[in-house]
This record gives sequence, C-alpha cells and structure tokens, in this order.
Amino acid sequence: MLLALCLLLLAWLAPNTQELTGYVGPDGAYGRMEMTNRTQLHWRQTLRWGVAVGCLLALCFMSLSHVSEFLYFQF
Repeated sequence: MLLALCLLLLAWLAPNTQELTGYVGPDGAYGRMEMTNRTQLHWRQTLRWGVAVGCLLALCFMSLSHVSEFLYFQF
C-alpha cells in the first residue's frame, strides 16, 4: 500500500510532458490558459538531458535480452 501511495503521489505531483517541454498548444485552441511552470525541471537540449535519456535507452536495450515466461500458456 505504501508503494502504491508513493506512486500515486508521483503521478499527481510530477510534471507531465507538456509541462516539461513548455508546450501550450496552437493559438486559440485552449482559450487563454497560461502554462505555469511550478517546477525547475524543464526540458532543454543539454548534455545532461542527453546523458540521462541515453542511459534510459541503454537500460531499455539491456532489458530486451531478459527471458520471460509466456503469460497466457495456461489458457
């Protein structure tokens, strides 16, 4: 339950992708809403972000080699 609560708080409080990139949509599509940046975490094309994304990509590629059971073999 504690893990579920922590993950739920992360989902509610963490910025979404539109907040990270500063996307506000096409002009007039959403009225006059202003995007408030409530976090210091903001996407910029920097070496730090490139290394972070590269490490995540490497982890994803390494996890592809893991053998997993076929989930529906009993059905």
